[in-house]
Amino acid sequence: PPGDYTALLGTAAGGDVVLDLAKDARALLVGGTTGSGKTRSIISLILQLAHKNGPDRLALAMVDLKRLDFTALDALPHLVRPVATTELDAVKLVNWCVQEMERRQAMMRAASVTRWDRLHIEERFPLLLVAVDECADFADSAVMGDLVELARKGRASGVSLVLATQRPDAQVINRQVKANLTTRLAFRVTDVYESRIILDRAGAEKIKRRGLALTNAGGKWRKVQCGYIPDEETREWCNVAPSGPALSAVERDLVCYAVEKLCGAFKIDPLYQAHKGTISRRRLLKLARGWEQRGWLSKPASVTDPRRVTDELAELAGCTPGASNDTTVRQLRRSTTVVRRDPERYDVELPPFLRERRKETGV
Repeated sequence: PPGDYTALLGTAAGGDVVLDLAKDARALLVGGTTGSGKTRSIISLILQLAHKNGPDRLALAMVDLKRLDFTALDALPHLVRPVATTELDAVKLVNWCVQEMERRQAMMRAASVTRWDRLHIEERFPLLLVAVDECADFADSAVMGDLVELARKGRASGVSLVLATQRPDAQVINRQVKANLTTRLAFRVTDVYESRIILDRAGAEKIKRRGLALTNAGGKWRKVQCGYIPDEETREWCNVAPSGPALSAVERDLVCYAVEKLCGAFKIDPLYQAHKGTISRRRLLKLARGWEQRGWLSKPASVTDPRRVTDELAELAGCTPGASNDTTVRQLRRSTTVVRRDPERYDVELPPFLRERRKETGV
């Protein structure tokens, strides 16, 4: 379906049902018994978004304490962290998401904008989609409060939420949760009580077919046959998902400058002074934060220490981390050329295209 963050939920009597997970369906509550097709439907939505958007436009934060379904998505490059499979990991991940939402809100206030998609293209955030496979696991935890906070405040800053449960309970899915997760999707449930918890109405207890659900998506109640992706296809989809654009020429220059001139330290002030006119200081700071989150830059050891270029980022940029004064690797005209300095002659081995140029000019 058209739109950056739209995904096909399934087919209803009146045609296809499409969700926009950045707008009307950005807070989604999903319920259903084991084997009803609930989790497979969520995976289908996530994979569709991942194939439309690289990691620069979509970020995923996922919790699966059962360690069964979402862990198949661990190969996606869009994950801000590996799928959380323990309570401690889930607490850390959800807490990070709340901090990220607050960071975005502060940046938006500084830029005097009220919506994340109105930021300048260089400053725009990726959509952050938080998916929790069984929210009932956090019934007595502060995590549930943080998830509700993300649902309540996340819309303006580009944070969307999908909460799923196979054990609908009024203590977990309370009035506050339902008030902030307005799009509902109910697969087969055990009784009318569970149907009312998810949908505020009866009907889901009568569903017999796997993958069939009752939803209010699009503003009206209807039955929809939802999408299903088998395990083997899930792995294939993950392997061919876009990994995002390669580093731009400016970004490669920044990394190679840090490796060659700053001994691998990604220091903002020297980098900005050396590349003034090609990148703004604000963009450089955002780049450093983003690369740190992706694990491309190491975290500073202290408040006075800089981030450092990792081997992965250096390799991506075509540089050799920790290069000495005698050997430097630079990326020239999209090919990597090793330039060796002879300590005794103070001469260099020229790259091929410069050698040819010297022959032509007789230099």
